[in-house]
Amino acid sequence: MNVPESGRRIFICLNNGSAVFSNPIIKLSTSPFPGPLEIKDFNNDGKLDLATGHRLSIDIHLGLGNGDFMQSVPYATDPSTFDLCVSDFNNDGKFDIASSHLSDSASINVMFGNGDGTFQPIQYYYAPGSMDLQNSRGITAGDVNNDGFKDIILANGVSHTMSIM
Repeated sequence: MNVPESGRRIFICLNNGSAVFSNPIIKLSTSPFPGPLEIKDFNNDGKLDLATGHRLSIDIHLGLGNGDFMQSVPYATDPSTFDLCVSDFNNDGKFDIASSHLSDSASINVMFGNGDGTFQPIQYYYAPGSMDLQNSRGITAGDVNNDGFKDIILANGVSHTMSIM
């Protein structure tokens, strides 16, 4: 595979089963500046797929089951994706992706999965006039209030707080 720019590569180190990892293998090229990574079976074929966060997109790479991935499908997002979180936010049995961003948009993005490796258009959740979601850092999910629904927890870069949505 010809991968022209180092800023567009994703490397994989395969485990031999004895906790010994191979040298990094260039497995795929992607949108510029890949950052956060999440791996789940987004299309329910029993093979792991890869989500990668980038400056202006989240890319989905469907896995072939042999350590290789198909060419990515990009989904436009707010600038500078900092972190990704995969969970089932709407309880439909399909993986969804939430993302935090190093931007002044005061929002988080959620892409609801269709269960076939594709995603619905991004939904933006804003906190207008609040610094709490500006330049958000880490993002995770969990049912923090025990109501049966996944909540989103964010580390906020400007206000130095955490938010629960």
